[in-house]
Formats: sequence, C-alpha cells, structure tokens
Amino acid sequence: MKLIYASDLHGDDHLYNELITILDQEKDVDALLLGGDLFAHTRIVTDQLQFIDNCFLQFAKEIKLDILFIPGNNDWPASIMKMEQLALPNIIQQLHLKSYRYKNMNLSGYPMVPHTPFHRKDYEARDLESDAIQPQEGDYLSSASGTIKPIPPNYFLKKPSIEEQVRNIDPKSRIWLCHTPPYGGKLDISWEQNHLGSKALTNQIWKQQPILSLHGHIHEAPMLSGCWVDKIGESYCINPGRNAKQLYAAIIELDENEILHTLRHTVFGNFKL
Repeated sequence: MKLIYASDLHGDDHLYNELITILDQEKDVDALLLGGDLFAHTRIVTDQLQFIDNCFLQFAKEIKLDILFIPGNNDWPASIMKMEQLALPNIIQQLHLKSYRYKNMNLSGYPMVPHTPFHRKDYEARDLESDAIQPQEGDYLSSASGTIKPIPPNYFLKKPSIEEQVRNIDPKSRIWLCHTPPYGGKLDISWEQNHLGSKALTNQIWKQQPILSLHGHIHEAPMLSGCWVDKIGESYCINPGRNAKQLYAAIIELDENEILHTLRHTVFGNFKL
C-alpha cells in the first residue's frame, strides 16, 4: 500500500496544487491521508464552505484518489460536515474515533488537541483526565450550522478528556491519524521551545503500538528538532510540518504483511528505517 500524508494545508491553493503535482509524479498511490487543518483560519464559517465549493471539490475530482481525513482545531465542524457530504466517485472518509477498514488495513483517527490560545474550542479537550481547564473570555463553540455560542464555565470538566477518548481507539488499527502530536519528543516543539503535544496520546501509543501514527498541528517542530519522524517503542510517528512556501508531505509504503518499507519526505528526503 502506498499512501501520501499531509497536514495543515490551511486552505492554501498553491499547497493543494503542489499536492496534485506530487500525486501525479508518484506511481500507484492508493490513498491520500489528510491530518487536519485543511482550511484557512477564519472566524467566518462561510470562508471555509466557499473554499470547499470553489477549490477542494475540484482538487478531489482531479486527483481521483480516495481521501481519508480528520479535522484539525482550525476546521469548523460545519465545514467537516460538508466534506462528508461531497458527491465524489472516490472515497472521502472522516476518521474520528472510527476504525475504518481500507483495503487490507485498519485506520483510526482522532482530531482533538490539548488547550490552545485560540478562541474556538470545537476540537479541544483536557489532555489528562486529571487536568483542569477553565474557558477564557472570548472562547466559543460552533454548531453544525456554523452559529457560535459562548462556552459554559464547566464545559471542559464535563467533556471527556483526550486520555479518556483515545482509550477508544481500536487496538486493531495499525495506522492512526491524530492532529495533535505526542508529547515530549521531536514532533511537538514550538518556537518558544515548549512541548505542546498530548501526554495522553504518547501513553496510548506506547500501549497499543500502531505501525504508524501521523500528526500535524505544530508546524515548526520538524524544522526546530531536525526530525520529522520519531519513534515511541516500535511505532513510527510522523509530523511532516508545514511551510507556507512549499508542500511538506510524507510518502509511505507498506507491504501486504504490514511491514513498513519506505518513509520519504517531499523536502527532507528518505528516512532510514
């Protein structure tokens, strides 16, 4: 199986166009995996809905590939709902705590990230069950129609934590798509030299040991750490990063026995397994 993985495209037309070029160059690609933050940052949901109509739909038709994706914290739920309703001949499947059988392999996805300074909180949660988070002034949620409402003071305490939710990832899933990177390694380092990933996800990867865990969210981490691949036990974890000037994506090849053969970055080249 040959897969192309990208994250944090943020509605940049030229990055989607570069992705088309990569997909044209690569032979026998089975599917495109997208790790969230598909659309531009905006407080107006119609900006993202128009991008789907004007750009993403044409992109999906042109590549003629199956698309498996998760939302990111930047994506409006209304936009994700519209994505799922697209009428395409190819598969377009959201993986949100779903185990999805694709060809000979199970995949699962998880979009939630730990607390961020951004105000829309649709895809945020406490990381560990013991964490305590209070909404800040200006924080809000959105509905499926795109209307917004303030967050109740006890919202995060009532909402299941990432720790509680990732326990539900199917242990048979061999590839995970998770917008947040795991905490404390090479894939979650910020410009401020802080680790911003999920401790709960790190723990769950140690426990379940998928072949691959694919991430994004922290754009700069691969450039700051010098690594776009990290290992947790025997699991290979990937954050290709984001650069507004050129496409950062990973080419992944596995055989029918779930053996990983190739990891290659569109900019940084081959990773030695």
